Amino acid sequence: MRSKRWNILEEGDPEEGLSAAAAVGDDRLQRMAGQRVQPESFTHGSSEQRQQWFTTGLRTGSAEAATRLDKSENGNRRSEIAH
Repeated sequence: MRSKRWNILEEGDPEEGLSAAAAVGDDRLQRMAGQRVQPESFTHGSSEQRQQWFTTGLRTGSAEAATRLDKSENGNRRSEIAH
């Protein structure tokens, strides 16, 4: 996959991005801290959500596509793929 807008990705970049997105998901961070996973406390999305948002942004070539408001899973918090 290549970003339509910037066309600057190299081989392996999408996989690295997906891995990074999964690594910083709120669910993974809670598990790594020895805590119970509490989706109601998520502020930046689960690993799966972050990977989905990254993929959407990459596919569309739009950083804005990777940002969304998720009222059902994250309360009224804004969730972003990267901060």
